[in-house]
Amino acid sequence: MLADYTKRVLQAYEKKRAAGALSPRLTHPTPAKLKAECMAIYNVEYQRKDERMFSVFFGQAGDEGARLKAIKRCETDRFKPLVKFLRKKTRDTDDKNIELLAWLIGFEPRPYELGKNYDAETAITEMGQTGKGDAEGAAQPERPVYNEATPVSAGTGKEQDGPDKDSMPVFQPGGSSYPEKNNASRAAISLKIRDLLIAGALLVFAGIFIYRAGKDHGAAGSLESALPAQEACMYWAGDHYQQVSCSRKMGDVLVIALDTVRLRHFRKITRPDTITSGVKDGIWYVKVNGAIEFYTSDGHHPVDRHLRLKPLTDYIIKKYIHP
Repeated sequence: MLADYTKRVLQAYEKKRAAGALSPRLTHPTPAKLKAECMAIYNVEYQRKDERMFSVFFGQAGDEGARLKAIKRCETDRFKPLVKFLRKKTRDTDDKNIELLAWLIGFEPRPYELGKNYDAETAITEMGQTGKGDAEGAAQPERPVYNEATPVSAGTGKEQDGPDKDSMPVFQPGGSSYPEKNNASRAAISLKIRDLLIAGALLVFAGIFIYRAGKDHGAAGSLESALPAQEACMYWAGDHYQQVSCSRKMGDVLVIALDTVRLRHFRKITRPDTITSGVKDGIWYVKVNGAIEFYTSDGHHPVDRHLRLKPLTDYIIKKYIHP
């Protein structure tokens, strides 16, 4: 159902936001920031399967140049309903906004397909197989529910709507003459079950975190095979960061510690003519040897670490981009 798909996309957004795995423009969204994010990640996230979403939201699904122009021409107000939804000012939003959000955060599987089961209790893999699991595909154990106040049928030894009689001792007529001992035993077993559930939940959450971290690395581009934590580094490859082993020799190329957020979102804008005042809030610039360079996130210049990027202004746009 579409409602289940919407719930899964929103849950994925909240998890990534809490983990700090989103662009600053998505962490604190505004209509202008969402439009800027579309421009910034177009070359990273756009795939053939996104054509339907692009056509519905932006009204254009032609070649690359046409799609970029469609984002550029898109009215900023069109992003307002999605911003209200993410800020929980409304409980529902149009289907096209959910599909846009799924694209912006790299959610899989996308787009929505009629007839697929998107229930949060069913994990849908990218190969279309289904199985028990959480909303992101990591398996979860079935968790028995036990209520210590559950009544017991007299003389039958069966609990009503509670755990199986083989797993929980109960007092029966003709049995032990000390029902308080049975109650204490039940309480002790209940505590053990609770501890096991907590331990299982922690293991599941750890598995989800590792799984999503791997997904983010894969979406960032062509990465090397998984590396140990002490081997995780990256270098500037001209217009984006590339993951590399810290022990690899690369001559004069600067190798720094891996930053998964910058690995995915920090890009040099190679077509400044697509920049307008409407998206300047999501773009930074720096002057290098008299030339202006533009980037999709703030921070230091990827090569000359002494240079600090500055927020783009209308003055810079008029002077260097559209004189």
